[in-house]
Amino acid sequence: MKRRVFLVAALAAAGCNASKPGPPNSVGSLTLPEIEVRLKASLKLSEIHLAEEAKRQYAGTGTGLNGAKYQIKVTQGDTDIRNEWTDDRGGKGWSVESWGVK
Repeated sequence: MKRRVFLVAALAAAGCNASKPGPPNSVGSLTLPEIEVRLKASLKLSEIHLAEEAKRQYAGTGTGLNGAKYQIKVTQGDTDIRNEWTDDRGGKGWSVESWGVK
């Protein structure tokens, strides 16, 4: 019985960290859903929809927590994700998330 309780507690604790993604397991290994999770967190979006335009290049839209509508372009490198965005309120920006190579 104690093992079952411990297992349930361990699984629940692991799920709590799901909103803070860590580095990928291998270079250039992020999937489209993983990229969307990372951008949703970093840009503070309530929703995001990306589609692949070319190999490791994505484009789409998102909605900010403040209601702003975003146009987003993403390029995945071997050790980073680069994104550029504009919003319907005149904002624009870019960011790069990179990680070390194992």
